[in-house]
Amino acid sequence: MRDAVTHSLDLHRVLTVAGSSAPGAPWAPPRDDALTWFKPGGSLPSAPTPLEFTFAVEAFAFGVSRALESLYFPLYEVRARLLDGELYLASVPSAMAERDLPAQLSRMRDSALRFTRSVRGSWERLIKREVAEYNDRLAQFAPADAGDREVAAAILPLRRTRANQWFAATRAVFAPTVMLQAGLGPGDAGEARAVCIEARALIHDRGTPLVRAALERVGARLARAGCIDRPEDVDLLEYPEVMSALETGADARPIVNQRKAAASHAGAPGPDDLGPDLPPDAPRMYLLRDVLALAL
Repeated sequence: MRDAVTHSLDLHRVLTVAGSSAPGAPWAPPRDDALTWFKPGGSLPSAPTPLEFTFAVEAFAFGVSRALESLYFPLYEVRARLLDGELYLASVPSAMAERDLPAQLSRMRDSALRFTRSVRGSWERLIKREVAEYNDRLAQFAPADAGDREVAAAILPLRRTRANQWFAATRAVFAPTVMLQAGLGPGDAGEARAVCIEARALIHDRGTPLVRAALERVGARLARAGCIDRPEDVDLLEYPEVMSALETGADARPIVNQRKAAASHAGAPGPDDLGPDLPPDAPRMYLLRDVLALAL
C-alpha cells in the first residue's frame, strides 16, 4: 500500500486544480471558525495532553483523512482542535465535492465496488500484516543503546508510522464496512464488522500501549538528561518540543511548569458541538460519524 504521505501530496495537487475559484488560483480549505466542531468520543482522549494531541490525535486525523480522501468521501480532511483543553474534530469539505457533489458521490460509489467486495480477503492477504508490522516498528523504537540525536531523527517517522496504521485500516476495513452498511457495495457487512473488531484489537489493544511505552522511554531519556524533572513530564511537551529537547538537550522545565499551572485552572466542560449548525445530511459529514464509531 502506498504511503499516506505520498498519497496526500498527490491528492493535494488534484484538489488545488479542481477547487480553484479562478484560473490559476489555488483552492484553500475553510478556516477553523467556519467549521462545525464536535467531540469524537470513543478511544481518543477527551482532554489530551500536549504530547497526546500532537502525536496520537494528529496521527489519527491525518491517517483517517488520507484514507477517506482516497475513497472519494466528500471531505478534504478530518481536522482536530483543542478548545479549552478539550478535543474537537471537524469535517472539512473537499474542493471536488463543493464543485460537483453528484460526481464526487459517483466516484465514491465506484470505489465502494472495489473495496467492499471482500473486506475479509484484503485484510487477510495484506492489511493485517501491514498493521502488525507498524506495531513492530513502534515496539522497536528508542532502543537503549541509541544516542539522543539518533532517537530525535527517528521520532518524526514514528508518528508517520502510527498515521499510516490508521490509513491502512481505515481505507481497507473501517470505511468499506461503513459503505457496505450503507448499501454501497456487494460484500458481506456482517463479516466486515467482524474484521473491524480484529483491526481495532491490533491498533488499540496492541498498538496504543506500544505508543505509550515508546513515549515513556523518551520521557525517561529526557529526565536523565535533565531536560525535564520526571519522565511523565514528557506528556506536557508538544511533539516538536520533544524532538528539540532530544537534539539540543535544552531545558524544557519552564514549558512544563507553565502548562502545569495552566492545567490547574481548567474550566467547565464545553458543549458537544461548536460552530455553525450543519444539517444531518450535510455532504461533508456523509458517513463520517459511522467511520469514527467503527474506528474508535
